[in-house]
Amino acid sequence: MFTQECLLRNVGEAKMSVMLELTKLGYSPMYMNFENNVGGNNMVCEGQTWHCTDSDNKPHCIDCGENIDLFLAIAALRDDTNYMQWFTDGEKWLQNKQNDIEVIKYGAGNPIKFHKATVEELMEFFTKPKNEGFLPTETLKRIGGLKIKK
Repeated sequence: MFTQECLLRNVGEAKMSVMLELTKLGYSPMYMNFENNVGGNNMVCEGQTWHCTDSDNKPHCIDCGENIDLFLAIAALRDDTNYMQWFTDGEKWLQNKQNDIEVIKYGAGNPIKFHKATVEELMEFFTKPKNEGFLPTETLKRIGGLKIKK
């Protein structure tokens, strides 16, 4: 199950791409009538659903501002899978684009000592300049092919 509710402001032209990514993560549109889900400039993930709204009065949601990468990283947080989750050792970062077995085998335990990133860690990471802290490609190949954000 998804563990965090989040808000993306001013999604604009990226709306369809973000909706597709949320669907890949396992979210469903909130309303039966699809048109009711896409009206509005802000995007919200609540429970297992997503929808767009013009309201930004969502105090129960983590406000990601206009940062799409942060929004998707927080939206991906789940307690039943590691798919698309971000992992860190406090300095280096990787994203699990494989299945849970890959993270268990290569990222979540010794000797690498990565852990699933917290909301606070994600917020700090996604406000850094691009590519700071990513694992080099050679290292990823050596530890089993976990993917880095490009």
